[in-house]
Amino acid sequence: MYGKIISKETKIKLSTANGSPVQVLNTKTSEIKLYTSRKAAAIALSCNASTVSRYIESDKLYKGIFKIAGGGPPHPPPLFIDK
Repeated sequence: MYGKIISKETKIKLSTANGSPVQVLNTKTSEIKLYTSRKAAAIALSCNASTVSRYIESDKLYKGIFKIAGGGPPHPPPLFIDK
């Protein structure tokens, strides 16, 4: 951000506010991991964020083990929209 050093805490806040939450289920161990963004999930799975997006859309298992699901919108929808 314009040459400024951003703290780890600030990075987490930004990721939570701007990212799309992702849930990853390991079908062998039934362990569920939650990530603040598709990029964070991609880093954990050693793949690209676009790969995570494709597997969310397709409902297929990644590497035959991981079920990847989008966690919904990062922000609640507006209650009303002015026209």
